[in-house]
Amino acid sequence: MRLSASLLSVPLLFAALTTLPTSGWAATAAQITTARTNALAYLYQSQNPDGSWGALPGVQVTATSAVIESLLSAGVSRGATYNAAVAGLANAQPTSTDGLARQLDTLYHAGNDTSAQLAQLTAAANAVSAWGTLPGQGSNVADTALAMTALIDASITYSNSSIATAACNALIPRQTASGGWGYLPKPVASGAPAG
Repeated sequence: MRLSASLLSVPLLFAALTTLPTSGWAATAAQITTARTNALAYLYQSQNPDGSWGALPGVQVTATSAVIESLLSAGVSRGATYNAAVAGLANAQPTSTDGLARQLDTLYHAGNDTSAQLAQLTAAANAVSAWGTLPGQGSNVADTALAMTALIDASITYSNSSIATAACNALIPRQTASGGWGYLPKPVASGAPAG
């Protein structure tokens, strides 16, 4: 089934509708419940036969991860759609850091054994223990932060992890004067120190 680009926004809307308080809104509780039900129905109807969501192979891991996280937020953690999605995500072979990190994080939240994904994402770090778009490439802030979030969620503790310390050492010098991080404020070559 071919899906529109708006598919990625549906899980975000669904997550918002399942977690935000309803008091003080112009919409009634019944209207919000109807919106939640309609969003869930859309997700169920738009699932690909292999259990994934998304029309393009490059976005299927990202879209499927977002939908599974939305289903979990809604209290859906069983059933044919959910099971097919988790199995499909577990069998996916993402090549990007983004895909590896999202796969690890979502499968961990779904209660799966993530030891293989954990090892693969850890091995994808470059020489300075940070991550680029693809394994071993030069570091970038977005992929390093995404990888660290997944690793911390799934296994490591910040205070006693050499990889967390090294990743923080790669990220901190890239912080801008405003306190944030640009996508590529200070390019770092693979194996070169940040800054």
